[in-house]
Amino acid sequence: LPYTYSDLQPLLLSLFWYAMIVTFHFALKKTVHINHYEEQVRKNLHEARYQMAVDTLVHQQKERRRKQYYTKQAAEVPSIDAYDEQWVGLFDQR
Repeated sequence: LPYTYSDLQPLLLSLFWYAMIVTFHFALKKTVHINHYEEQVRKNLHEARYQMAVDTLVHQQKERRRKQYYTKQAAEVPSIDAYDEQWVGLFDQR
């Protein structure tokens, strides 16, 4: 061989390092299980908080529009035409 051990040493070291990484990756994947339930709960909680924030914003906008609509309306004096003005006047005097 035209190459010596010192020439191939960086290549062998990098191959050994890569083999270790791959081995530990698959070993950890087999032994450490991902808790899918906890992951789903976290995602659902995040989605619920986001949806609640959106719903709150929409509700606040509707409430603001409703308040503006009613505050711009002039107040009316309620009038019931069931009785004559004389009877209403007598009732108000007492």
